[in-house]
Amino acid sequence: MVNATIDAAAIAALQTLIEKTFNGYTYSPIASGAYGNVLLHIDGTAYELRCNQTPITVGIETEDIACLSVSMHAGDFKPMAGEVIATESVEQTIKEIRIVRDVVTRADGIQFAMDMAVIIKTPQTQYMFSRDVWFSEFITISNNDDLDSVYPICKAKSGWKSDESDEVVIRRTTIRL
Repeated sequence: MVNATIDAAAIAALQTLIEKTFNGYTYSPIASGAYGNVLLHIDGTAYELRCNQTPITVGIETEDIACLSVSMHAGDFKPMAGEVIATESVEQTIKEIRIVRDVVTRADGIQFAMDMAVIIKTPQTQYMFSRDVWFSEFITISNNDDLDSVYPICKAKSGWKSDESDEVVIRRTTIRL
């Protein structure tokens, strides 16, 4: 299986954020989200959520797959695209963090595990930072915890097909941290 998921250290770091204050997030607004990165402000510490093209070996070839990652961030926010920088204030306690993961089985039998969204739930709202097509670095920002309404599995399947006759299977799960 090709693993294009958030690494274990980042998952462990995300788990420590539960019951902390989600102060807000900074990004460069493009359409309904950001291209490539969003800075999450939690209890005065910054964490960068990125969606980067990463070269991954698939069989004997290398493919660029956009992968989500989370890491601590120091210094000024530098958007991957766009010049305008916006900060949205939240100031709510994090009650739960979830990761939405797709396991894709292509027609050739190769499987990919990909993290598709990070959901931060507070008592009042849930904030979803999601991605879509396997090669896209765009991060959609919404107040929704249902990735199926933002990026349905039928749309995900079409993004994996090289032609209409390809059989693609996607199993989507939500992991509560």
